[in-house]
Amino acid sequence: MLPFGGDAKKLSRLVESLAEVCRDRPLEEKTLIAPSRFVGHQIVESLVRSGTPWVHLRVESVRSLAHAVAGPVIAEEGLTLLSRAQALALIEQACAEALTPDSYFGELAGRPGLHRAIQSTFDEMRSAGIPPDSLPESAFGDSRKAVELKRVLAAYELALARGKFVDRAEVLQRAVKTLREGRHPSDALYLLAGRFELSAAEAELVNRISDGRLRTLEADEPDSWTATASRAKLLRALGEENEIREVLRRVLSGGIPLDDVEILATDPATYGPLVYELTQEHDIPCTFGQGIPATFTRPGQAALGYLRWLGRNFESEELRQVIAGGLLELSRICADPPGPIPAARELREARIGWGRERTLASLDRHIVRRAAEVQSARRRSDENEEDLAARIEWLEERLATARAVHDMVARLLALAPEPAAGEVELRAVARSASAFVEGFARIAGNLDAMASSALGGLFGELETLPVTRLSIEEAVARLCDAVRRLHVAADRPRPGRLYFSDYRSGGYSGRSRIFFVGLDSRRHPGSGLQDPVLLDDERRGINAAVRPRELAMRGRRPAENALELKSCVARVRGEITVSYACWDLLQAREQFPAAAFLEIFRLAGGHPGADYSEVDRRLGAGIGFVTEALAALDETEWWLSRTEDPSLSGGRGGDAVRAAYPWLEDGFRAEAERDSEAFTVWDGLILDPAGLDPRRSDEPTSCSRIQDLARCPYSYFLKRVLRIQPPEDVRADPTVWLTAMERGTLLHEVFRRFYADPVGAVVRPRFVRDRARIEAIAREEVAKWRAKIPPRSEAAFDALSDEVLDSCRIFLLAEDDYCRKIVPRWFEVGFGPSRESTEPPGGPRAVRIPLGRGEGFLLSGRIDRVDEESPDAYQVWDYKTGSSWDTADPERGRGGRRVQDALYAQALEILLERAGRPGRVTQSGYFYPGRRGEGERFAAPLDVAATRETLTALFNLLAAGAFPHTPTKEDCSICEFGKVCGGVERATARAHVKLENLTGNPMLEPYGRLNPS
Repeated sequence: MLPFGGDAKKLSRLVESLAEVCRDRPLEEKTLIAPSRFVGHQIVESLVRSGTPWVHLRVESVRSLAHAVAGPVIAEEGLTLLSRAQALALIEQACAEALTPDSYFGELAGRPGLHRAIQSTFDEMRSAGIPPDSLPESAFGDSRKAVELKRVLAAYELALARGKFVDRAEVLQRAVKTLREGRHPSDALYLLAGRFELSAAEAELVNRISDGRLRTLEADEPDSWTATASRAKLLRALGEENEIREVLRRVLSGGIPLDDVEILATDPATYGPLVYELTQEHDIPCTFGQGIPATFTRPGQAALGYLRWLGRNFESEELRQVIAGGLLELSRICADPPGPIPAARELREARIGWGRERTLASLDRHIVRRAAEVQSARRRSDENEEDLAARIEWLEERLATARAVHDMVARLLALAPEPAAGEVELRAVARSASAFVEGFARIAGNLDAMASSALGGLFGELETLPVTRLSIEEAVARLCDAVRRLHVAADRPRPGRLYFSDYRSGGYSGRSRIFFVGLDSRRHPGSGLQDPVLLDDERRGINAAVRPRELAMRGRRPAENALELKSCVARVRGEITVSYACWDLLQAREQFPAAAFLEIFRLAGGHPGADYSEVDRRLGAGIGFVTEALAALDETEWWLSRTEDPSLSGGRGGDAVRAAYPWLEDGFRAEAERDSEAFTVWDGLILDPAGLDPRRSDEPTSCSRIQDLARCPYSYFLKRVLRIQPPEDVRADPTVWLTAMERGTLLHEVFRRFYADPVGAVVRPRFVRDRARIEAIAREEVAKWRAKIPPRSEAAFDALSDEVLDSCRIFLLAEDDYCRKIVPRWFEVGFGPSRESTEPPGGPRAVRIPLGRGEGFLLSGRIDRVDEESPDAYQVWDYKTGSSWDTADPERGRGGRRVQDALYAQALEILLERAGRPGRVTQSGYFYPGRRGEGERFAAPLDVAATRETLTALFNLLAAGAFPHTPTKEDCSICEFGKVCGGVERATARAHVKLENLTGNPMLEPYGRLNPS
């Protein structure tokens, strides 16, 4: 940073000139013509603060003068003034009427970007008084372009005439015409606020309305900017957010009055939202010259979400995001509204997909499922009474939430317009969006209220347009574009508030602390891109043929922007600070200062020959999130400022911090205990583990629970004991249709039907003979899932369909050979509570697995398939849709990580005994019929004694209440709780230390025996 002082009391030359007029002509009526009324009021307020007496001074802009002159005439003729959004809609309609697919602009005819570019160009042409038929075709390289622009402009002007509308350009034309006829006499003295750019029509308006009583006030010339620039302070920051944070730090830590500060940006679209978010976060009052994007408000975000929902054929994911974001006022639906997250979850679990017809039907089915869950829970008797009551209450809450979501969605569907022949009226969609915002959008503050009102006005304006029929996608795209361009709460500088604006309209407030942000080469002076509708060469040709030098050359904008910046700096008095972001945090790449920044650096530092390397050397690496403690904006920054303070990790200062924050003290203690050799409650030790050991609780357990325990007891503790659920993944990948579990369920049903629908349909499968059958079944099941859960894209549907068919072919090829010696006998054999069985050996009773010495436990589960070798010999197979890497490696099954094959073999023998047909299991394993498994089967030798020893060790761990983290990194590859345990490397290293100290940690002995070093 380079500190250079400044004089805050000196007035800009423009304000001095105005003060001179007010002193010389105190009682004469005076009209100040400024670039905008916002700017004019700032100039007058600066005059007031200087102590200059003034009366009979009013502020106008060229536009407001035109309205004052032409307004009565427009009203007499019953015309309506178009807003920018309405005018753009008419431009879009004109393009649709005048442009054909094979025309010059044909491929771009429906693009909002083209419509905005044409609107800007037409505004300029119409303000210059250039009629459509006067465009010279000789000025265009392609004559088709001239013809099409004439057609579009003629269609637009015809739409204005038919609808009895006038736009801003026509208001200016009518005002000039009225003044030519001498209808607006005035004795006021007109004062032009410096030499700002006026079109020929605007200049004529000013000259005629002033009638010779016009005086141009002197202003600071751009060349005088060096005097102010030489006093500048300079800084650079790591990212735009840190740039704004540093501005706020300097304001607050320096005790600078907020209404003495003005922040001017080269890129308001980027910096405005940052200033808004940070001033809101830190409760700093601020006004915004260009306003705040409506999309930063709840009603604006809700409106966009609702429109996207309509435009994407009622895709439920769009509506779910709106609900989950807390953008809707759910209390308008029911007296006891659900929370946003539970409501969004129920909408997601209804698996609607998209489609008006599917939406309520899917919600109806979802409510039936929820009600069935409640009834099923009420009938259960195998759970602890207290747990069961809590479960029933939870299920009833979900049922009530599902019903509330159904009612809300039904009301939203009633608002949505019905397309006719694939098209809707634009105004019907606008009316629907307006009703949605008014009836459902959440309002939590003044800004939301202003946005709701502004959105109502915007949609109301579009409702007044002539009937325009579009596809629903096109109508939604137009309305979304209008919402994104809407700004609210635009205001001028106010007492007690910061002020943020664009540098082009800034520097008039007379404030003494000015911050210029965004002076990097990417943003300033900008690119010299030409107008895509009228290139500069075409503008020159039009100027030469119609009205010389009237249309501006767009390629000169960088030079004009540089001149505007110098003009702004020149009119500023007091202290200025210029800055840029030297690092793009999003793209992780370096950014370079603008030429203007380097020039100010040379002036302020007294180094006329300095280059960019000198900027790097003098300004350093850039200001980041870590700052000095006294300048910290909030507690987070203060803590970051103290990260290298040794007192925080020990000593008296650290003790004071830990005493002030008991939970922080718990964290320090927990980390210390976890780093020690001792296994404590901070590692997963339960002092009262009653009810966790299935040998004592007599509650059924499952193979998956046992394998989870073996894989990582700590993960089991979080998931099965504490019942912690990981956050839902809110991302929706359009390339993925069904989850891995859903794909497995689909294939299981295909394989079951292939053999058992009807029973005995296939006994000895043959690939050539039975391929058509299994593929037909697969297509039927895929169709069922498509009806149940619509894919997000056809590509996702096709990919999964192909995968299912490939799996069926791999399955059938493997079966063709394997089933020559065995007969597939039973499928989906369930046993235990809530395990619906489709085959006779199964049943609702759990199976008691003996462990020896009179001990045992209850097991429930479902066997995918049982094959018969002979009347008393069977094989048990579990279908796996992945690869066999985790079962083919014996080490992967070590320590109970794979006990399903052994337990299901024992379970089947017990089930057969119950059914009165004793038999033995000769093989039990896994069958991989998918692309990755390639039809492989894997069956390990059945060792009942080893299985019992493993299970006993695991259950002893439960009985001791010990849940250590796994010492094996591979166990963490698919864990959902990685963030909880601090990461794989650290957690497994700690586990090794504790398992090596079994003498001090005897409760870990069973797990240590299963996981020898």
